[in-house]
Amino acid sequence: MHIAFCAPITYRAFHAYLGSPDDLPDEEYGLTTDLALGYLELGHRLTVVSWSRATPVTRVWQRDNLKVIAVPMRNLSTGLPSLVREMTAQIRAAQPDVVHAHWLYEFADAALTSQVPALITAHDAPWRIAGLERAPYWWYRAAYAQLRVIPRIKTLSTVAPYTQDALRRGCRYRRRMELIPNGVPTGHQADRARAQRLHGHDITLMSISNWSIHKNIPVTLHAFAVVKRHFPAARLILAGNGLGPDQAAHAYALGRNLLSGVEFKGPLPRDQIYELLRDEVDICLHTSREECCCMALLESMSQGVPCVAGQASGGTPWVLDDGSAGVLADIEAPDSVADGVLSLLRDEVAYARISKAAWIRARTTFSFDRIISRYLEVLAEVAHP
Repeated sequence: MHIAFCAPITYRAFHAYLGSPDDLPDEEYGLTTDLALGYLELGHRLTVVSWSRATPVTRVWQRDNLKVIAVPMRNLSTGLPSLVREMTAQIRAAQPDVVHAHWLYEFADAALTSQVPALITAHDAPWRIAGLERAPYWWYRAAYAQLRVIPRIKTLSTVAPYTQDALRRGCRYRRRMELIPNGVPTGHQADRARAQRLHGHDITLMSISNWSIHKNIPVTLHAFAVVKRHFPAARLILAGNGLGPDQAAHAYALGRNLLSGVEFKGPLPRDQIYELLRDEVDICLHTSREECCCMALLESMSQGVPCVAGQASGGTPWVLDDGSAGVLADIEAPDSVADGVLSLLRDEVAYARISKAAWIRARTTFSFDRIISRYLEVLAEVAHP
């Protein structure tokens, strides 16, 4: 099957497949890249159509069954029409059997406008994100999805039951919806769960997130300060956009005397994230107000790292099996989040139980092999109805 894959990607992940070119853009997006590589490794012909801020003109790399196309992206608001036109033209020129496009915005728009049979995967709930962020950009994105994209979708997949509910209630989508969650490739998963914390009294927490209203990093910082009063040697690693030295999270912590024990790493390559989770991190702390099928949680679970996350944060309770595979807390209350962390640090039996349940759930409910197989089944149905 010839699949056109429309999504943000990590271009470097295709380096070896393309004959090791030295001019691939630096964008990093692991979630969709794993799927694209999965299709390619199963022998399918793949045309990747994505955007890049690093290229002023459309660039194409091609070898064997793989073509990667980077369309220049200058501004997702003012430059959106030209971006969609160029991606649409590239899809049509490739003449694929089917398109798999991700999110309900520019990639889905281009796929649908191409008039090639398409599966659209929704990773978020547009109006709920807009309601949390309360910024013009997000209201624009939600309206764009609602008015231009969603009415044209014939086959839609979502990554969580929460997403399905949000699209039916908030966006009034009434057509076919498949539930296909996110997952972590087997090669990135730990061989076993953890029987105990990694380094005894040397406690390391990690938050893989970004600085935005709905990601709610201030509560992470305040909760960690409470934990640190009980475990003075504890440290917190912050990884993601806006979480680096001298960036927004650092400025917030500096102004509130919350710097102690916090390491502001900023954006990190995915391999380094997995390395930290495997070798250093005891607990994943995720205080986001809304998630659908959060990769930070799945990546942690795949390493047997217990997670503390929001009891009412969209799809988070489902990901954590309603608290059986993680600790659910009130993420608007730092003391509640801290209590969740402390419950794991003080109870080795609970820590081991949650680690095992999380690791098993990552390998079963979120099995990457099953996810790839189901996507391919749906794509074949869409290509040949």
